[in-house]
Amino acid sequence: MRRIALPVRPGSCAVARHFVRSVLAGSGWAGDVEAAVLLTSELVANAFIHAHSPCYLTVRLDGSRVRVEASDTDPDPPVVARPSDDSPGGRGLVLVEALSSAWGSRIEADEGKTIWFELAVRARQPSRGARARRGPSRS
Repeated sequence: MRRIALPVRPGSCAVARHFVRSVLAGSGWAGDVEAAVLLTSELVANAFIHAHSPCYLTVRLDGSRVRVEASDTDPDPPVVARPSDDSPGGRGLVLVEALSSAWGSRIEADEGKTIWFELAVRARQPSRGARARRGPSRS
């Protein structure tokens, strides 16, 4: 488990992305690192925009699964918005819902809330046009 405190200031989302990328790269995790980085950015941005509070980011690795948690001081639960196509924002939790293996939140007694997502390593699919090898061919 690795944890970092992120103050509300420009550049903190970039620090969060770098932190998650380096934790996952250092562990050799074989999952979708870019999805983890994107979803982390969404959680941290939500903490800054909606909670107006610093964020504590935790990364937990458990075999083929990674769990990223963002804790802030706002006790209000997150709401998945369904913005119109014209809306410039509001898609963060829609992305979390669509790309993660699981996600959720919990209220921390007198401390705010934690929003989390998990990503699991998925079995690789053969690329299109790839043929199964059945041993040496006979001519």
